[in-house]
Amino acid sequence: MNEQLQSALVSIIEKATTGIDAGVSFLSSEMPDVISQLIMWKMSYYSFYFVLGVILIITSILISKSMIKGRKNKDESIWWDGRYGMSEGGIFAAIVCAVAFSLGLIMAISNLTIIMQISIAPKIWLLEYAASLVK
Repeated sequence: MNEQLQSALVSIIEKATTGIDAGVSFLSSEMPDVISQLIMWKMSYYSFYFVLGVILIITSILISKSMIKGRKNKDESIWWDGRYGMSEGGIFAAIVCAVAFSLGLIMAISNLTIIMQISIAPKIWLLEYAASLVK
């Protein structure tokens, strides 16, 4: 009975060792592909938010230009009231433009630094990313 238990235990240990070896070889063969896919995913993720930030900046600048042109032609403008200066819609639009410009600037700058780091030094970015996962 004792020999049967020992042989079963040896068999289980051999199967576990074989499974671990197979898992390690699989992971080591797939790791470069996983890392390249992670880098591509993060690059596209940060690029999307960079482009969104640039779109916010451009849109707020175009609306601000429209408001400035409206000031010159007070009679035809939706932004300016003929008697009192800036209309209520114009004040709201100015606040929205300022917030959108600020948000777009923050998004563009913060994502551009990460995009540059991924494209210029991907190994350093990968080390920093792995360190942030460990924290």
